[in-house]
Amino acid sequence: MREENTQLVWFKRDLRVSDNEVLAQAAERGPVVPLYIAEPDYWLGSDTSARQWNFIRDCLIELRISFLLIPVSKKFFLLKIR
Repeated sequence: MREENTQLVWFKRDLRVSDNEVLAQAAERGPVVPLYIAEPDYWLGSDTSARQWNFIRDCLIELRISFLLIPVSKKFFLLKIR
């Protein structure tokens, strides 16, 4: 029997599920714990905008829904750091 180790997949820029090679490889190795780390201070910088954050927020919502619909993981973790 093959031992399955939990796989942590850190989502940074590629917030897709359907063609995410890293996610696919992790799912082959064991249960997946998907993670996104939000950095509020980053979004307050002069080279970012509310429009960009809104896009990321919408992508994160879609990502969370995707994990509810696929058998890879039923949870999605969003960590907020300061």
